[in-house]
This record gives sequence, structure tokens and C-alpha cells, in this order.
Amino acid sequence: MSLRKRVIPNNSIREIIDVFNLFLDTYASGLLCFFGDERFPDVIDLADLFSSSHSSDDVGPVDGGSSTPRAVSIVESAECITSVIDSFGGLDVFVDVFCEFEKEMPERAKILRDLSAVGSLRFSSVEDVAWHNHVSKRHLYRLKNASLYQIAMEISRRKMWRK
Repeated sequence: MSLRKRVIPNNSIREIIDVFNLFLDTYASGLLCFFGDERFPDVIDLADLFSSSHSSDDVGPVDGGSSTPRAVSIVESAECITSVIDSFGGLDVFVDVFCEFEKEMPERAKILRDLSAVGSLRFSSVEDVAWHNHVSKRHLYRLKNASLYQIAMEISRRKMWRK
């Protein structure tokens, strides 16, 4: 039994972390667009990103309703991601926080960058990232989660100070 108090993030922090995990899990360059190294994905890429994480067995309209045009579907899918980013001050705030995080904690930022490269020629799996950083896979996930939580907290804090 652990003596550490388990922290349960509020909904806004959870939303930010979910966006980060979505990028890490499904976007080709992972979190690099938040570090400012890559361009932020356009609407079509965001829609593909969202649809790949929310695949369903939707076979079309129910009860003879009209089908949703593809363009509307693309915009609505991308809006889910951009609305979270915009509600916390926009992409500039996210990039600023990531750059500050990298200055303050370069080892953890390196791990996030390495995790963004999983599936590329550099790292074929999470195990490779763990081995490269001399930690266990379990500890790597702990570091990743703690880092994303810390970044999300700072983004949320900046939103509160803007009000």
C-alpha cells in the first residue's frame, strides 16, 4: 500500500493531459509541435488525429436521417482539440509553457521528446526509450505522467491569472 497521496486532477487539467496523450499516441511528431519544433497540424490533420483515437462502428445515418457532409465532420472533429487549446489561451501559451519546462527540467523534456519519436527510425518502441534513458518502462510512464501533469497545471494556472 502506497503512503503517497494520490492526486486527482480537475476536469480542465484532465482535458489538457488528454490532448497531450492524444498527440503522443496518434500524431506522427507527438508533442514536438508544442515544443515549437514542428508546425501545428492543420484542420484535416487534427480531424484525422481525433478520428483515429475515436474510431467507431458508425454505419451512417439512423432512421433515414441525412448524412453529415465530410467537411462538417472534419471541422467538428478538429474543433474538439482546438477548443481545449483555445480555452487556455491558445497555442502560444502551450508553446511558452513547454519551452519554460524544457529550460527548468531538461531531462524530463528530453523524455517527452523521445516519447514523441516512438515509431520513428530513432525509437521503435517505448521500451527503447526507457532503455535509452536508463529507466524502467514503469518509471518512464511515471515521469511522463508527472511531466504532463506539471505542464497542464502551469497552463491552467496561467489561465486563472489572465481572468
